[in-house]
Amino acid sequence: MKSKLLLIVFLSLFVLNTGYSQKDNDDYKPYYITFTKLHGFDNVDKEQWKKVEIDFFNKVVKKNRYILHYEFLYNFYEDRKPDYIIMKVYRSWDDIDKALKENNKLIKQAWPDPEKRNNFFEEQNKYYDLFYSNEIFTSAPLAQYSTESNMKTDGRQKLFYILYDKLADYDYDDSLEAYQRYIKNVTYKNPYIKAYLAQKHYVGADSRDFYQIFVVDSYDDLIKSFEEDKVLLNNLIKDENERVKFIDLYNKGVERARNGLYKNIPEVSK
Repeated sequence: MKSKLLLIVFLSLFVLNTGYSQKDNDDYKPYYITFTKLHGFDNVDKEQWKKVEIDFFNKVVKKNRYILHYEFLYNFYEDRKPDYIIMKVYRSWDDIDKALKENNKLIKQAWPDPEKRNNFFEEQNKYYDLFYSNEIFTSAPLAQYSTESNMKTDGRQKLFYILYDKLADYDYDDSLEAYQRYIKNVTYKNPYIKAYLAQKHYVGADSRDFYQIFVVDSYDDLIKSFEEDKVLLNNLIKDENERVKFIDLYNKGVERARNGLYKNIPEVSK
């Protein structure tokens, strides 16, 4: 079943968690999200790798007041070459630069001796190859990030299901209206999703990029969330023909590029 997950195009696309607040267009203010994608190596000491990242998080990231939210993700499937996503959320564009300067200050405070500081980062960098990428997004209006998220209150590891979508290259106002109807009447009511992040391109290779991230407690809950979406949609639109038309209109707003499934490190989550 797991091997088939990434081959399926799921109906459930938009989910909102209590850690997000819906905003009207007039007062909506986006957050800024950076994605750093890294690639790792096979046959490394995973416990030591995790220990290094936890150390860096506690001494630097956790203390950085400009980083509102932080997740370190690694791929769910153990048989694949490791790849990682470092996700950071900021209140404003200016805070990205402020956070970088704050990081530099905190790093020097944590490792005041230059030699020990260099040794630490040599240890950290050995787990990743030289190829990486950086992207910057803004949060979508109907999924505004807030620091009151309840997704981490139990301290357990979460699964992050990521849809790498492309916004359709045409006027999709009708699709947007369908999406708004769907999110209010279906996805807001789905009990299995612990958090949802939706963000659109700001700085990157493709201006159509639209990433959606669903956070769940387990793989089983992810599957249950898809089934729950179907039930809720059937309750919303009982006529099958009307439901098919609605789904078709709804899906015209985005083009599915690919998807991925990741785990987080609970000790490295802010």
